[in-house]
Amino acid sequence: MENTFTVRTDLAVEERESFPGDGGEISGVSLREWHRADSHIKMTEVKILDEKGEKAMGKPIGTYITLEADELSMKDEDYHREVSEELANQIERLLAGKDYR
Repeated sequence: MENTFTVRTDLAVEERESFPGDGGEISGVSLREWHRADSHIKMTEVKILDEKGEKAMGKPIGTYITLEADELSMKDEDYHREVSEELANQIERLLAGKDYR
C-alpha cells in the first residue's frame, strides 16, 4: 500500500495569488521568489509591511515564507536533508537579531 499525503497550509502567498486585480503590486505587501540553481526547492517570501497590507491580505504584519519541495514525498535522504537545511537556514534568518527574553 503506497502512502500518499496532502499538505495544506494557510499561507500568505496563497492569499496573494487569489488577490483580485491585474497581478500588480499590493500596497503594504512585498513579494520575493527565488531558488538556488543547484536545488529543486522554490522559496517565496511575503512581507506584510503595514495596516494596508494586513487589510488586503487578511493576515497580521509579518514575514511569511513558503518552501515548495515537490519531491519531498520520495524516499531520498539527501533531498530530505537539503530541504531540512534550507528550512533551518530560513528560520535562522527570520530569528536573527530578535530579542526573545
